[in-house]
Amino acid sequence: MLNSISLIALVIIAKACTSYCQSPIVDFPASEYEKQRIQWSNDNSVQYSKQLAEKAEQGDPLAIHNVAICYLSGMGVKKDYGLAVRWLQKGADMGIANSQQELGRCYKEGFGVSKDLDIAYAWYLKAAEAGDLDAQNNLGILILGGECNKCHDMAEGMKWINKAAESGHPQAQFNLANFYQLGKGVTQNPNTAFEWMKKAAEQGDMRSEYNLGVYYLTGTGTTENPQEALKWFVKAANKGSASAQNNIASLYYNGTGVSKDLKEATKWFKQAAVNGNAEAQYMLGGIYYNGLGVEKDEREAAKYFRLAADQGHQKAKMYLMSLSPEKANEH
Repeated sequence: MLNSISLIALVIIAKACTSYCQSPIVDFPASEYEKQRIQWSNDNSVQYSKQLAEKAEQGDPLAIHNVAICYLSGMGVKKDYGLAVRWLQKGADMGIANSQQELGRCYKEGFGVSKDLDIAYAWYLKAAEAGDLDAQNNLGILILGGECNKCHDMAEGMKWINKAAESGHPQAQFNLANFYQLGKGVTQNPNTAFEWMKKAAEQGDMRSEYNLGVYYLTGTGTTENPQEALKWFVKAANKGSASAQNNIASLYYNGTGVSKDLKEATKWFKQAAVNGNAEAQYMLGGIYYNGLGVEKDEREAAKYFRLAADQGHQKAKMYLMSLSPEKANEH
């Protein structure tokens, strides 16, 4: 019985990587998106100081906004959303578009205030009309979400995202690419999706670099090109994308667009596994279980299968059944 299970698992291991790495993924994993979130301030070197606070108290517009950012982000001072909102309100009332945008975000997320999407809409709109690209993108997304009283005009939402994208905002370009890929608010068009994703990727947006790699790998909106896919996966992987790291490993494991190299594949699988990618953990389990380019090690295999299984990976759970009870239950 165990030999039968092991044989089935071995076949799955041989096929799993190919099917996974060639599956188009439009929505970026939320855990990785957190690594690429837009910072509260474009100037991450800003730190709270007595001098900055004094300038803000004297009514200096830049200081007012930066004090708010410091309280929002905890830069040089304890994070305090309530004080952040107080300073953002001052800046917003003075007409500072960045403050209006961030105040809108606070109302959208409920940071330091009660969540209120109608108020968020109002502040985003003021900032968007003043030319703030973050606000234009966020306003568009808010409208398309349809959760506020004025959020029912799909064309209006697309207008603002287009405006930000055409002005070079990478997150708006990423969003627009996904809308064209999915046919949300626009006629579905993979070629246009590819063009917008490429624009965002060329600006260094990690999500877009990863997705552009998937587009090249699958021939979505462009000619299939595994070598070009690898290039973009490496860019995203070097910024910490576990999905990109796993896909690089998959390419080397299968010899897709590159010479098959189990040592290189294992290296990238390990990076992805450490970053919590369940598929990479599963693949590493198979590599150690079968001794593929490494010394066969059932304890190491069990460790990785268990990590994947704990994340709900069904094939990893099945593979654990093929191990001896003492190894499968080791911690």
